[in-house]
Amino acid sequence: MEGDQRPSDQKELTEQPDLSFALLAAGLGVWELDPMTKRVKWDDQCRKLIGIDKGNPFFYEQTLSYVHPDDVNRVNQAVQWALNPISDGRYAATYRTIGDDGQLRWVRSMGRRYVSEAGQVTRFSGVVQAASQELAGHQRQEPFASLVEQAPQLIAITDLEGRLQFINGHGLSLFGLTPDQVTTCLLTDFIPSEEMDRATTEILPSIRKGKWSGAVVLMQPKTKQRIPVFCEVYLLLDTISGTPYGIAGIMRDQRLELADKQERLANEAQFRSLIEQAPVATMLLTGPNHVITLANQSMINMLGKGPAILGHPAAEVVPEIANQAYLGLLDNVLASGDSYQATSLPGQLVKDGVTTTHYFDFTYKPMRNEQGETYGVLSMAVDVTEAVLARQKLQEAEEYLRGAMELADIGTWELDMPTGLITYSKRLQGLFEFTQDSIDMKRVYNPIHERDRTRIERALARAANPEWGGLLDEEYTIVTEQTGRSRIVRVQAQMYFDTSGQPLKMVGTMRDITEQKQIQLALEQEVQQRTEELATINEKLTTSNEELAASNKESLATNEELNETNYFLSRSNDNLEKFAYVASHDLQEPLRKVQSFGDLLKERYGDQLGDGVVYLDRMQSAASRMSTLIRDLLTYSRISTRRDRVNPTSLVEVMDRVLTSLELRIQETGATVNIDPLPTVQGDSSQLEQLFQNLLSNSLKFRRPEVLPLIELRADKVLHKNLPAFVTPARAVMTYYKIDIIDNGVGFDEKYLDRIFEVFQRLHSKREFEGTGIGLAICEKVAANHGGAITASSSPGRGATFSVYLPV
Repeated sequence: MEGDQRPSDQKELTEQPDLSFALLAAGLGVWELDPMTKRVKWDDQCRKLIGIDKGNPFFYEQTLSYVHPDDVNRVNQAVQWALNPISDGRYAATYRTIGDDGQLRWVRSMGRRYVSEAGQVTRFSGVVQAASQELAGHQRQEPFASLVEQAPQLIAITDLEGRLQFINGHGLSLFGLTPDQVTTCLLTDFIPSEEMDRATTEILPSIRKGKWSGAVVLMQPKTKQRIPVFCEVYLLLDTISGTPYGIAGIMRDQRLELADKQERLANEAQFRSLIEQAPVATMLLTGPNHVITLANQSMINMLGKGPAILGHPAAEVVPEIANQAYLGLLDNVLASGDSYQATSLPGQLVKDGVTTTHYFDFTYKPMRNEQGETYGVLSMAVDVTEAVLARQKLQEAEEYLRGAMELADIGTWELDMPTGLITYSKRLQGLFEFTQDSIDMKRVYNPIHERDRTRIERALARAANPEWGGLLDEEYTIVTEQTGRSRIVRVQAQMYFDTSGQPLKMVGTMRDITEQKQIQLALEQEVQQRTEELATINEKLTTSNEELAASNKESLATNEELNETNYFLSRSNDNLEKFAYVASHDLQEPLRKVQSFGDLLKERYGDQLGDGVVYLDRMQSAASRMSTLIRDLLTYSRISTRRDRVNPTSLVEVMDRVLTSLELRIQETGATVNIDPLPTVQGDSSQLEQLFQNLLSNSLKFRRPEVLPLIELRADKVLHKNLPAFVTPARAVMTYYKIDIIDNGVGFDEKYLDRIFEVFQRLHSKREFEGTGIGLAICEKVAANHGGAITASSSPGRGATFSVYLPV
């Protein structure tokens, strides 16, 4: 403000002596601003209060240089607002000045504007007084004022009509204003049209009641840019009268928050989309209670509880997992922050009231927030129940096949062609007396007998040629390296080739056929013996025929018939020479012919043969024994295979058929057969009938002289754990049926217990008791085929008890 020394100017400021005295007495200085020239006039008292030396002319901008820098904007805003035609024209401000002497002073300035009839501002004047009380108050409020000015939020004050009185630095920057523009703005300048209805119907009525807070969109007056803010607006009241005098607002710019929120929402939406579109069952569990926050349809279907699982703890919506491993694993992952992965883990789920066992491959992955804290677990799972069950069935099938192969004395092996390495089963390891689990192909030829080695090498070379089909089927003799034991084996295998026809591997089986070959050799020798006997008989018959022809011409016709018979016998001899190369079941028919021709010779020429009848009887007896032996061998061979028909079989019906078959023999021996109620088992009725018929036949055969046979059949159940130590059924189950066949026959010494179930093993001579020694071996095979076992207990002269164990 500028001081003017001219009396006329001074007179304008104090038109009346009384007013000048009053102002001086009150300690007031007078000032006036010319709105047109921007020149300021003030009296001596005013210059004294501000600290300005005399004779210093000032324009308005120079006057502001005496105002403390921190108060310049506020003073200027108050002046500009008072000069604004829309204001009430009043001006009041308390501020600090710095005089020419450098001293800080506090003053309070008040004034008003004067307007012509045309509405033009013609004068702006007022007074200044010292403000020592304001100084003390300002010193107390100065930290708060600085805080308001530097606050990161927008802080503004308006009067009750919405005219802007104050706005801090953040507000100026946010809305693009300068300090000179503050007092020219109205509150409505910052409200966009789309928010105007809300401002008048909701916000302003709430402010008039004292307070309003909420989110609103404001606008930059120049650029019209929309700015979302969160506001807390208060009605300002006079501390003494309680009269409202203004409105104060604190506003927070929400653009960054909303951008962050939108980014989080976008990330959450993307995360949700990833979960929903995941190819496997996926869900997000949050918090210590593992609340199911997200879950895709695959997971909802897997759990079988419907979409209502969302928002609930896992233990609440799937209560059956409470006693399973899954909740504990979730706790560990949430606490440790470490992922967890498992395969084929079993678990029980309840769907539609039915509890079923499932197997899962799953991963638990910890989920972390921006601070790196674990807030949840992402669960991804695949139901692999079908694969696990299929694998279990395959393993069971392999075990079943392995058991069948073990029962059939079959070993397995595999040759890797690129490496030449052969691996083999335990059975073959024992057969060859190898100590290692695999050997080189060169070593595998060492045990092969020299006479067979070249043939086997050539057979293997043919199998390695795709044109030969890759099959290998040979029999040869091996001599073990450790003990020198000689065995005959049969090997069968298939070679596998790659797409270019190169051999990859050969997989095959091997079976010890030594006993089979021995039986075959025995049969061949017996056939040879019988053939020689028949040749001798034929020679004697020829001689007899020649003598009869010489002595009696009348027997010519008879001789011609004998020649025809000799012809058939000769053909029979030729056929018998080939029996060693024919399967056992093809031997029965020639034997029946031998017996028939013997009957024919005895019937027609018995009186003429003399001692030749003895030879015929011996021939027929031998043929009968051989027929019986072959029949039993065929039965044993057939029984040795697995069961063809497995059905529920009533042992009562089986025994009825057995008793019918043995009815005549039971009557002839005067035997008594007592049978307890018998169970129904799973099995082959024909094999079971063979089993019990053989056992009852033995009881009838091995009876004591002068003692009527007494046979009893008893049935009971026995637990697996209670089985005798020497009883090992072919299949392990919890419970077995035990059927005892008890007789009062001749019995046997139990030291021969292991022998009686072997093929061709007999404890008595053929003169004492007829038989081939195969019947009990058949019984053992039938019991084993049905997953059971058979054993016996006895002592000489006190009968025998045969116990058959069959799975329940």
